[in-house]
Amino acid sequence: MFEKLKDIETRYRELESALSDPKVLADHIAFQKTAKAHAELTKIVNSFEAYQRILKEIESVEGLIDSETDEELIELAREEQEVLRTQKERLEQDLKLLLLPRDPNDKKKHHHGDPCRYRWRGSKPVCSRSVPNVLTIC
Repeated sequence: MFEKLKDIETRYRELESALSDPKVLADHIAFQKTAKAHAELTKIVNSFEAYQRILKEIESVEGLIDSETDEELIELAREEQEVLRTQKERLEQDLKLLLLPRDPNDKKKHHHGDPCRYRWRGSKPVCSRSVPNVLTIC
């Protein structure tokens, strides 16, 4: 999993560089494709960076626990260690979910990412999920 994340991070950095390349900026279609690919990887890369920060913090806290002699500081460090481990586990789960392949039909199922079907009532759109007795097909 981590090799794949490192590859994604490398690709993300390449796309970031490409977005400032004058050749890509001059070609509207290439810029659009690059920006879209960059946006699709942003959440994964941000989560991976947060995960790496948590790992460094855990290592730092463990070093403090090993080297400290004051019992109060050791207890505080252990509490912090538990919080960090919980965050680490949550980020691992998030990353696993983010790495799952996307359903190619997702874009066909939803209108602009919204799973609701809108109906017009007067001059306002109303989500069909909020209307009683209406079958929503999502």
